[in-house]
Amino acid sequence: MISVLVLFCFIPEVSSHVEIPYVWTPARIVTGESYEGVVVLDEAAKTGQVVILSTSDPQVIQIPKSVHIPAHSNHGIFHIMPLREGSSQIFALVNGNMISSSISVHSSERQPEMLSIVLPANTTKTENIIGYVISTDANGTPAAVKENLIVTLSTTNMIEIEKTEIKIPAGEYSVKFHAKVGGSGKIFATAKNLSVAEQVITKVRDNITVRIAVAPNIILENSRAFFFVWLEKDGMPYKIPYVTYAYVSSSNLKSVRFNENPHIKHYGDALLRIPLIDGVGSGQLISYEPGISAVTVSIDGFGSSSTDVFVGSVNIIQNIPMIDEDQVRGATPNIAMAWFYPSVTDSSAYGVIALYQTSPMTNGQQMPTKITPVPIDGRTVTLSSSGIRHPQILTLSETKALSNGIGSTHATRFEVSGISQGNHTIFVSGPGLEQYNSTLVISPAFRDSYKIKVTQIPATLGSSGDIAMISVIDDSGSLVNAKKVIPSTKFTLISGNSHTEFSMPAQNTAIHSGVLEEDYRITVFANGFAPLEAVLLPSRAASSVTLDVPPLVHKSEPFPYTIHEIDSSGVPIRRLISASTSTTDGVSVVEGRVIIDEAGVENIGVVTRVGADSRSVESFANVFNVEIITNGVTNKVGKQFQLDLVGDIDDFETMIDSPFPYEKISERSFLVTPDKSGSYDITIIATRDGYASTKNTMSLYVERFVDILIRAVANDGDELNIEHQIHVGNTTKSIVTPFHEEIKPQFFHASFPPDVLVGGRGYRLNSILFADQIITDSKIERLFLGKSVEVTANYDRTVRVQVDNALGSGFYTYGAQVTLSVPPKDRMWFLIRDVFDRWEGIDSNSAQVTFIAENDISARAILREDHTFLMLIVGTAVSVTLYVNFVMRKGLDIRFYLSRQNLHNFIKMVWRPKTRSYP
Repeated sequence: MISVLVLFCFIPEVSSHVEIPYVWTPARIVTGESYEGVVVLDEAAKTGQVVILSTSDPQVIQIPKSVHIPAHSNHGIFHIMPLREGSSQIFALVNGNMISSSISVHSSERQPEMLSIVLPANTTKTENIIGYVISTDANGTPAAVKENLIVTLSTTNMIEIEKTEIKIPAGEYSVKFHAKVGGSGKIFATAKNLSVAEQVITKVRDNITVRIAVAPNIILENSRAFFFVWLEKDGMPYKIPYVTYAYVSSSNLKSVRFNENPHIKHYGDALLRIPLIDGVGSGQLISYEPGISAVTVSIDGFGSSSTDVFVGSVNIIQNIPMIDEDQVRGATPNIAMAWFYPSVTDSSAYGVIALYQTSPMTNGQQMPTKITPVPIDGRTVTLSSSGIRHPQILTLSETKALSNGIGSTHATRFEVSGISQGNHTIFVSGPGLEQYNSTLVISPAFRDSYKIKVTQIPATLGSSGDIAMISVIDDSGSLVNAKKVIPSTKFTLISGNSHTEFSMPAQNTAIHSGVLEEDYRITVFANGFAPLEAVLLPSRAASSVTLDVPPLVHKSEPFPYTIHEIDSSGVPIRRLISASTSTTDGVSVVEGRVIIDEAGVENIGVVTRVGADSRSVESFANVFNVEIITNGVTNKVGKQFQLDLVGDIDDFETMIDSPFPYEKISERSFLVTPDKSGSYDITIIATRDGYASTKNTMSLYVERFVDILIRAVANDGDELNIEHQIHVGNTTKSIVTPFHEEIKPQFFHASFPPDVLVGGRGYRLNSILFADQIITDSKIERLFLGKSVEVTANYDRTVRVQVDNALGSGFYTYGAQVTLSVPPKDRMWFLIRDVFDRWEGIDSNSAQVTFIAENDISARAILREDHTFLMLIVGTAVSVTLYVNFVMRKGLDIRFYLSRQNLHNFIKMVWRPKTRSYP
């Protein structure tokens, strides 16, 4: 026999509510098979655990004395061997506490041990029912008696049994009986050596309201009125599908009766029988002497109702109507009152109009104090409404009310019908009459629906006899009187190639007989009913399958399950070992056991040739804790720190969910580098097979800081210690280079001295290197520091060159080329000049010297007088004079001029130059 185990995955929503630790065994097992049970611990056995087992009846089942649960496991699986039919408990001792499980063992042998009662329905609306008494074994399976068995039937008060003693013949197991149910109660069946059978049967009534109304309800003497009877259910008109009768009675025959002639005595004077068609009936009653009468209606199976009728004039005193004995004849009508009954209808109804004289309302009264009925006088009234079809104008014709010629007509009856559903108001008015209004409700009718029911009579495979009861039930499942609700309906039963036509008997249940075989199918149908197909299954024949599983298991550990074919009574027949399995992801069947990989609720289902079954299994995971230990947390962007994990169990794996970059340095250690500012969570997830993942979260607030490094560097390679000021945000600081500080991102401003003297050496600012910028000014204007930055002030070392009487003095950059020159200086109107002679402090004989600036230099140039220009002027003058003398004064001797003392002295002065020295 092939069966398929199917496992469906569901979202975990419902807990099994099983207290753990607990021990599970299959609830029902059969002899000849072997089974497994399981002990489930709430926490994993740390080093392994031994659980002691015992049974309350070792003659019924055999189990080992203990079961071992391996280390880090929650399940301990043990074997169960059924020995004989019976029941037993299995006990397990866990951590000093006793836990237990019940188990029943079934056998293939059948002996009568008890009686059972089978009815077509356990609730009924009708009186006449039939039933069967069945002799069964302890599992409820039919078991034939070996000799005639007398069964005694007894009931509670409201139930009558046709025969109190019935007989189950030898070799058979059932007998039929008849009962009349007047109310709810119990039926008992007893027999020698068998357990007593008890069956509860409930008599129910429809929640139907009986209504009666009389119009007019204040009647003129010696006249006639109309009464109306109808049924309502849930505020809607109730129409029964058959004709029933209502009994209407009067409590005061002197005032109200149903016979026109008061001198003829007849039973109909006080009680009138009328038919109800579609749940509605009507009639008339006769009024005589003034007085009050209660008109009552009673409908068999539905109940009764009553209303008060007043004959004569009525006084209203403190809202209590009373007959006025001083009725005034010849009163003039001032109002036409109208009534519409049934007041709730799905289509048609009756309207009644009568004339009255009413006293005026005074002192804020809401109703007249006196109402006097008046005969109709031939006048016309007008009716108006919306949604109701009725006469627009109605003539109130005056006639004699009774056949004996006594009295007057007080009211007129007419038909109305609804056009649209809802509550409608009808207005009545006429000449000299006050306007009067009345209401009528148009509502869909409430109708019962009925269906066919087939109840199997327990029988064994191949047995011949009564095997099914066929009945008619309503929507509530209650047995109904088929003769009333479906009179003359013919039913057809098809079984194989056989067609049988039948009518429902007086007991409201038809019996089908035959030879019961596997999958015996019948179909019953009738006009107005949906066809019903029923499968009759013999007892001890497999009719379905049942799956038994532990309700709560530990994830990732195998657990046992059992599959049984069962008969129609639910008794296991044989155990099934599935030949093929199908599972969803995460659930597997290995060697006849199920493993669920994740915690949650799984629905495990089994499908076989005889049926299917499913059970929910909740799997749980063990729990453990993991603690986060931090080392070197700075809460600064870019500053690395370490996370270490410590758990209360060993050998677990971890994952980190971090908003920052991290480096896994071991299974339980991480290096985290915050790379952004703000509040963040670092979550650690630890997992281990068989345990629920544990999550621990570390909250971290990270701030961004930037490093600022300020240096001053000379071009000769020296680091300079320069004192100056910087401005960070709103703070001014005096610093000495080199300077390093960690600050929050903010604005920065600084200035550097253009020339400094450090260690006796002079330096001049060349440029400032700020991040990627080169600043030639001595100031860094207001800039925002959003990241770490290095500020380098580059200074050039300077060499002081100071020389007198020469050009080129000043400060020179270290290593620069220096050129000194000594230009001539003019004296005496440019006739005499001071010119270079030599250097003091410089090893050079040249008036222009060039060298590399490496050290400070202090020197001076020595000058001397130069008359060359003056001599040139004198020579030129002499030449001009000689020329004039020669040209202008011919014959003169030149020596005349040369001998002149002044010229001679001048020449001597020029010819003798002097050397000058300047400080």
